[in-house]
Amino acid sequence: MNSKDLTQMLAQSLQKRGSIMVSTVQPVDVASAGMMTRLAGYTVLLAWIILGITIFLFTQDEGVTLNLVKYFLSPEESGLRFRALILLAPLILTAISYLINERAKLYQSAIRAESELRELLDSLVVAFANALDAKSSWTMGHSQRVANYALAIAKELDVNHDEMEMLKIGSLLHDIGKLGTYDVILDKVDQLTKEEWELIKMHPAKGADILEPIKHLRPAIPIIKYHHERLDGKGYPEGLQGHAIPLPARILCVADSFDAMTADRPYKRALGREEALIHLRTKAGTQFDPDVVNAFLKVLDSHAGL
Repeated sequence: MNSKDLTQMLAQSLQKRGSIMVSTVQPVDVASAGMMTRLAGYTVLLAWIILGITIFLFTQDEGVTLNLVKYFLSPEESGLRFRALILLAPLILTAISYLINERAKLYQSAIRAESELRELLDSLVVAFANALDAKSSWTMGHSQRVANYALAIAKELDVNHDEMEMLKIGSLLHDIGKLGTYDVILDKVDQLTKEEWELIKMHPAKGADILEPIKHLRPAIPIIKYHHERLDGKGYPEGLQGHAIPLPARILCVADSFDAMTADRPYKRALGREEALIHLRTKAGTQFDPDVVNAFLKVLDSHAGL
């Protein structure tokens, strides 16, 4: 199976699973389902309390049956609506309880379905990332390491949960556009020609095009498309500058660059960790966002195993 076939197969699978999640399952609040279940129980309890109070009030002097029959079948119009409410309230509240309980069951089923679909989509994303890294022995594990760095930086910068979820996906799939690039170019030992370099520079935009049909993954597209932009506007594919580059893309740029510098490639040997950090500090403000670089340095200081 060649790269093009693999791209089509995995993209179609992701699109199918992503569409299912978006079109059939809306985010469900777990607390809401529990609250509805408790409400159903309280409704039944209220019904029994009303019935118990009614029996208690009309069984002081004579038998239960006689008093209830006399009260509820009395021809007097006075209190007719009240008597009807007392008689019907337990039945009505029990019916309401049943409906609430059924609704709670639907909520709980939706919660399970959403969780299963998210797990499935996450698995497909990881499988796709592994397929990307498997194209070359030089990049094995690259996407996962980049994702780990990026998420640690995002946490240090207090990035919100939704953006971190998309950053994780964007980090794992940031090189997806390289599936459309010839392996002979990616594994070339000699310096790339101008034409070959232009082909390499197309991979962020190609990655965005691949993910565009997948509705659930669209928020990750700017992260993938702009992770090779530079703060000084000299990056690619669009030459964005400064904060016009989305923060998650600026985070991914640092994470990706650090891993690329500290890993062997066919065209270069890996830099040492300290040498790579010196490069990040030197390029902060031109190639890299200084705030992101500083956050990464803090993360590396506090996480020895990262």
